Amino acid sequence: MIEYGLIPTIQTGFYCDDPKISYKFRGDTISITILLTFTFLAPLLGFWVIESCCYSVDDRGLSKSARQRSLTGAKQALYWYWQFFIGLVMVFVITEVAKVLVGEHRPHFLDTCRPDLVSNCTKTSNYIPSDYKCTNTDISAWLVRDSNKSFPSGHASLSTYTAVFMIWFIQRRVPKNITFALVPWLHCLCLMWAMICSFTRITDHRHHWWDVLAGFVMGAIMATFTVKSYCRGFFSHSCQSTAQTNKHDGLKENGHIGTSNGGNRHLSVRHLLSSTSSYTSSITPEDRELREVAMT
Repeated sequence: MIEYGLIPTIQTGFYCDDPKISYKFRGDTISITILLTFTFLAPLLGFWVIESCCYSVDDRGLSKSARQRSLTGAKQALYWYWQFFIGLVMVFVITEVAKVLVGEHRPHFLDTCRPDLVSNCTKTSNYIPSDYKCTNTDISAWLVRDSNKSFPSGHASLSTYTAVFMIWFIQRRVPKNITFALVPWLHCLCLMWAMICSFTRITDHRHHWWDVLAGFVMGAIMATFTVKSYCRGFFSHSCQSTAQTNKHDGLKENGHIGTSNGGNRHLSVRHLLSSTSSYTSSITPEDRELREVAMT
């Protein structure tokens, strides 16, 4: 509704000679299509590749076939992607609502909007109130409405959220014994993606630097919140189920909790002690002394 103009953006006044909103519109280095494609598809592909290639052995230590690795990796990747998608939707909604509430002009606002009241500017009174109307018909209506949605940067918030989430995932899910340089290299790729998406918004004159900074902070905070609240340290969903099953199987009397093997071991020791105590109770004191003398 916000993107299609069904919910109007708050309009704020501006100065005709403000150099911060007088740049020419030059397009996007990273378009919204490229941003959304990498944001939605790249994490899912990364989850699937890491879960399929790095976990090729099952719980019993047996190697999985290629088909088993692919199916198990896809199932686990969809689990992680759902957690990622929850946080992504929150970042997107918060960014859109902030754009509507703030209504800050983009650096190319005058060139894109072409307000009708700019012709009334004079040297003594160059402030335009918020009741202006955009008159540019050479570009799409979406770009005209988008000209006063500068704060915060959606490119910065979405790319930073994706980068921080993937860095955290790679650090926790990629085994340390694969290769020394793989994890740092993947971290660099994620950081480069966030930096390119963020800094090009300033060089393209699509955002002010404080818009990008706000988007970066928002994306990092939401990624941290999502990992801490929903992902639980990136432990495998199947491992969590197994751990919970073992925990419930290990419930014994007197409130003690242990593994199923630990419980069987306790029962074996208890059975051994009971049998030993019944055996020793049948021996008379005289026989016990004779056996001790023979052993010495």
